[in-house]
Amino acid sequence: MPSPSVDLTRRFLNPKYADLHVRCGEKSFHIHRAVVCSASEVLAMEVDNNIIEANMRVIEHTRFDAATMDKMFQYLYRGDYTFDPADSMATIVPGDDTAIKALSLLSIDENASNEAVHRLASHVRVHAAAGHYELEDLEQLAVAKFSLERERFEPLSSRDLIAIVVVVDDHPSNAATELRREALGTALSNRKKYLASPEFLRSLLEQHELRAFASSFFEGVTSYHESELDNVVQDFSSEIHKLQRELHDVSCEKNAAYLDSKAHSSDVKSLWTIEKAELQRELVLSRTSRDIDLKEKEECHERVVRGLNSEKVKLKSELVAAQSRNDTLQARQLLHNATIASLERQKEILQTSGNASAENYQKMHQVVDQLVELNRSSQCRHCGYDFIYELERWGETGYLARCVVCRTRHFAGPNDGCI
Repeated sequence: MPSPSVDLTRRFLNPKYADLHVRCGEKSFHIHRAVVCSASEVLAMEVDNNIIEANMRVIEHTRFDAATMDKMFQYLYRGDYTFDPADSMATIVPGDDTAIKALSLLSIDENASNEAVHRLASHVRVHAAAGHYELEDLEQLAVAKFSLERERFEPLSSRDLIAIVVVVDDHPSNAATELRREALGTALSNRKKYLASPEFLRSLLEQHELRAFASSFFEGVTSYHESELDNVVQDFSSEIHKLQRELHDVSCEKNAAYLDSKAHSSDVKSLWTIEKAELQRELVLSRTSRDIDLKEKEECHERVVRGLNSEKVKLKSELVAAQSRNDTLQARQLLHNATIASLERQKEILQTSGNASAENYQKMHQVVDQLVELNRSSQCRHCGYDFIYELERWGETGYLARCVVCRTRHFAGPNDGCI
């Protein structure tokens, strides 16, 4: 079941149940007299005296703009008011001199600075409407919202602050005390910024409507400066007294230290003699220990050098042996290459002669293919060294290659592998 406030809001938005039609500029409000007139006697009298269409209960309102009346009606129905996203500065009507004065101070566009002016000025106008219709709770709510928006947008630019001050000062003086205090508080809390703005100071001095605010502002600044000066003087006085006490304490400590040093000078000399002798002994021991360490390091270095030299000789001899073995293997490889070349020539001779039988030719062809395939191997698949091999007969028509290093047998063709 919806709450009473939700139900009232639905009725406020639904003209079907309304019994009062308020025209405000280009916007109309369909509301209920039982809700709005019971909350404000002034509004009730205005409704009774200004009905222009008795059968429809229609009144024409020109004192406040539509956006302000919209927020006031929101409050009467819901106890609060918010900003409609579609609401803009265009809701100002020709009779709203306060807003026109504020807007004449700056160029209106869609930026954050003018958003601050718009929202703060809206709360001021709601406060004015609440004062006119004697809605004290709405007045307090408008002041509270004005304060929150002010804190949100602080620090305001000089032009924005002046625009807000103009709007507030055009408010009836007996009802806008709190709003003036809020605007003055904003100016004083950021006084250093505004005092450094030539535009702000020129506006205060030249614009007649800002004279009251200028007087309060400069009085507040003077009061702040006097208070700050008193604090500075008090801080300096406290610091001087503190330094005087510290100077007195230091003087007393100095005299006491002098008497102590004079009374114990002989003890100091004795201690210095003892410490000097002890330092000399430690120096001698340190030098001896250092010499021993250096000697041990030199002996260790010599042992390492001798070991490296012997290792170097050993590696040289192994390198010479490896080179000799490599030369031998290369010579054998050349010999085998010559053998294979001879066999290939014999193969060609046999192929061209045509005298051998087909069976012998096939056998020779297989032998040559085996030898060629064996010769293609560059490394032994067992030991990994360069493949230098010796040929051996295998069966009636085949050969195998035996690695001269690891003696592993290598086969060609289907029997390819190592044993």
